[in-house]
Amino acid sequence: MRLLFYSFAILYTATLLSYNCEAQDSSPISWTCQWNYVSGMKGTIAITASLAPGWHLYSQNIAEGGPIPTRLEFLKSDDFDTVGKAEEHGKPFTYYDSLYEMSITTYAYEVAFLQKISLNKPKATVKCNAAFMLCNDNQCIPAKETFTIPVSAN
Repeated sequence: MRLLFYSFAILYTATLLSYNCEAQDSSPISWTCQWNYVSGMKGTIAITASLAPGWHLYSQNIAEGGPIPTRLEFLKSDDFDTVGKAEEHGKPFTYYDSLYEMSITTYAYEVAFLQKISLNKPKATVKCNAAFMLCNDNQCIPAKETFTIPVSAN
């Protein structure tokens, strides 16, 4: 009888653990980062968000008083300089939102944020903090991510 009880307890615990692991992987967003060397000491970092169907991410260009825009903060370093603001590349969806009384731009499926970088030494590490809000028809989730991207002039 004890053997049956312990077997059941182990099986039950394993089932709970596998369920928790599966739940952790069900995030509606995944990120990739890529360094694209251009020439000399210049290149572009591409930070790409891939979204699950039914979810959207807000643009960086949302006026004050609207929903939480995507914000990318590249941490300052003597090893590199950012050139301008990160550009958005994807299929924007812009609509008038009567709740906020403004036009709002979102991205579904995928959007890339491209940041030009000028290196001050041949190799560097770029760190970026991202703050953003994901929404679907039922909920919105504010979130943060930190990216560490190795870059080099070759």
